[in-house]
Amino acid sequence: MAEIPWLGGGQWPVPNAGDVLGWLERLDDVLDLATTAARERYGVAPNSDPYRGLYVGLDELDRLVARAPGVPLLVGAGSAVLGPALGLSPVESAVLLLALAPEIDGKYGRIYGYLQDDVTRRQPTVGLVLDLFCHDAEQRLSYVGLFERGARLRADRLIEVGDDATRSWPLIAQPFQLDRQVRRLFLGGGDLDERLASVVRLSRAVGDIGSLPLPSEVAGQVAAVATLLKGERARVQVTGRDSRLLRQVADAMVAGSGRPMITVDPTRCQQAELIQREARWLQAVIVAPLDGVDDQRYDLLGGLDLVVVTAPETTPALLSLGFLPVVIPPADLRIRTARWLTAAHEVGLELAADAVDTLARSYRLSTSDIDDAVRMARTVTTLGDRTVSNPERAAEAAGELAARGVATVARQVELCHRWDDLVFPPDTTDQLRELSNRVRLQTEVLDDWGMRQGTTSNSLHALFSGPSGTGKTAAAQIVAGELGLQLWRVELSTVVSKYIGETEKNLDRIFTAAKTADVVLIFDEADALFGKRSAIRDSHDRYANVEISYLLQRMEEHDGVTILATNLRTNLDEAFLRRLAFDIHFPLPDERDRLLIWQRVFPAQVNLAPDLDLPAVAARHRLSGGQIRNVAVASAYLARTEGDTVHALHVEHAVRREYQKLGRPIEGSSVEEAR
Repeated sequence: MAEIPWLGGGQWPVPNAGDVLGWLERLDDVLDLATTAARERYGVAPNSDPYRGLYVGLDELDRLVARAPGVPLLVGAGSAVLGPALGLSPVESAVLLLALAPEIDGKYGRIYGYLQDDVTRRQPTVGLVLDLFCHDAEQRLSYVGLFERGARLRADRLIEVGDDATRSWPLIAQPFQLDRQVRRLFLGGGDLDERLASVVRLSRAVGDIGSLPLPSEVAGQVAAVATLLKGERARVQVTGRDSRLLRQVADAMVAGSGRPMITVDPTRCQQAELIQREARWLQAVIVAPLDGVDDQRYDLLGGLDLVVVTAPETTPALLSLGFLPVVIPPADLRIRTARWLTAAHEVGLELAADAVDTLARSYRLSTSDIDDAVRMARTVTTLGDRTVSNPERAAEAAGELAARGVATVARQVELCHRWDDLVFPPDTTDQLRELSNRVRLQTEVLDDWGMRQGTTSNSLHALFSGPSGTGKTAAAQIVAGELGLQLWRVELSTVVSKYIGETEKNLDRIFTAAKTADVVLIFDEADALFGKRSAIRDSHDRYANVEISYLLQRMEEHDGVTILATNLRTNLDEAFLRRLAFDIHFPLPDERDRLLIWQRVFPAQVNLAPDLDLPAVAARHRLSGGQIRNVAVASAYLARTEGDTVHALHVEHAVRREYQKLGRPIEGSSVEEAR
């Protein structure tokens, strides 16, 4: 396409009133020459003949036949109009000015009618552009392409060509007008396109990269991206668990670039070309928060030049579109500690340094969750019971925030046991304490002492095996309480499914929810879920083995404490056992331990009759701790119906009922005699 020397050059910013008036003065010069040429071409002035356009006279017919095809109205005449707009060519810019002029002064509509030999046509047509701005017939043919659907003027929706009434007309006869938003910008309107109002927000980004709670190397990446955003094209994907921090990072990136920010809701947006046009016009960076967006939305984002996407995880679909990944890691101990101190100071919550250290180590919260936990603790401190200490309130708030996602996939277990409540063999007790210490000192040993050895996972898996009622769940409560964490039980009914692939989906939901929560997960009856893989005899065996393999993978990836409780250790797959940090067995209590349990199971306020010989009961009945608890409760009910003292007969009767429930023969002659 040949250059038009009489159209100006240079950059075209968002116009102001002075620009527009100056351009119109130049357009007047062009139209003055064009009207003179039109009088020679058309003969009688259109306005002087009331029937002009309704018939073709003989003199006009002679002129039409004699005129060579494609001859412009003006040949080489004209004056500078305006420079390139948004990278447009000079003639494309002139097209916008032609469409703008009638919006400012009605005289242009009358002039266009005259120049187009039809006083009823007051909008510019494609033919008028060709008449005014083409040097010759060849250029006229090439300029028709400016108005095709795929050309810039229409693809970017700068102009609207034709309407329902003119759809069947030849292209050169089609009228065109400015897009609504383009017209508003020309006339001084600086707002966003009203068609984007519900999905787009324009703002000035505020943020300081140096103040963000980020590791130094990540802060360096963010600063480098801010520099990239100063250019003409940069696509960035910022990922991490903390959605609020991701937004702060995106704001800081855009603020560092010095550009305005357009925030887009990609789940509702269908106007990619409009958003791109607004961003180019305003020299803005588009920020798009994503959460499970489909491929159609990825295609939408792929058409943008300057865009920052925030998402929970890095998306391969965006990487394939040239997006640069910036991963924001979970807050480490140093960052968590600093955030607890800063947040507490900002709201006036007094927390001692040792309390802050405990909170930072016990709860691997995001910095945003730490802010929320401090505000929650401060609110409760202001309104609640002042006998509860600030660290206790902060720990309670932190626990609630840590576990909020797990509540949809598991059930919280109340921590109602302490070390003194239960009786275990010495080796079992020692292993439980070692498990608690390993979790509590994990950061110091792995990070401070450099024992991590290339792994980034903080996962710890333990197996609690033994007969029912030997205290496996109670031991899990003790461990969780010792660590200051909540205990959540995964219900098998919410996990196992007969439908292929559903079990894996349910497991994924559980581990994904627990990924961001500092909780202890316990799988009761783990042998039903973590059973041995079998030889493949049919498709069911194949998919069952796939489930177990998936469990192995997810357990290795899980960043937290997982306890598998089972009555049947031998049924577990060996691959699980190799990945366990602890394999703790809970045997049935021996006579000495049974006596300790009997002595502790009755509270001090319960009256025990002299005939109740607890050592003899412990020696006679080989019961588990849970069964002893059941017998004690049942005997208390029996005693209360007859008085206020628990006698031997009450206990023996309750023992007999317990054996009946178990379907086991009764041990000891006294029970048989009592019958």
